[in-house]
Amino acid sequence: MTGPNSLQLYGEAAELRMLLEAGEGELTPEMEERIDAFLDDSENKLDRHRAVIADFSKRAELYDAEVKRLTQRSRMLKRVAYRVKELAKVVLDGRVQLHGWKDGRKVETESGIVFLKRTKALVIPDEAAFQDAYRTHPKYIKRSTSIDKAAVKKAIESGTEVPHATIEDRTHVVFK
Repeated sequence: MTGPNSLQLYGEAAELRMLLEAGEGELTPEMEERIDAFLDDSENKLDRHRAVIADFSKRAELYDAEVKRLTQRSRMLKRVAYRVKELAKVVLDGRVQLHGWKDGRKVETESGIVFLKRTKALVIPDEAAFQDAYRTHPKYIKRSTSIDKAAVKKAIESGTEVPHATIEDRTHVVFK
């Protein structure tokens, strides 16, 4: 037996409340029976909600563990690929030493072409010193800001007025 769904129960509660208000709080035997049925149905529904939440939460934990395991595996494979690429660079460097840059930097294999390429990379050995030196050059330094919500909440709760921020009451469901 599945019983009424959550929205049906909410509708029944609203209807019972209206009937109680219309009857000025007087309970008829029919009303008592409907209230008892509502209470039983709502308890059963909440127990089913608890079971569904527990099941889905457990599944989510298993998926999170699998994501963590796969992420670690992915990182390990990327590190291996990087090390193999560095070894390929060593091999090509050896070819360059024997044949010179023009003839030694490129190899055509059965699977494709492998070659060395020269690029330019920016190196900033001391980022803190760089930021101090160029603090007034916004085109060199990116800044991002975020709201410290915990500090704002604490300030409001202690009586400090913080424009554009308020604390609101919220209702949460807790299953224990």
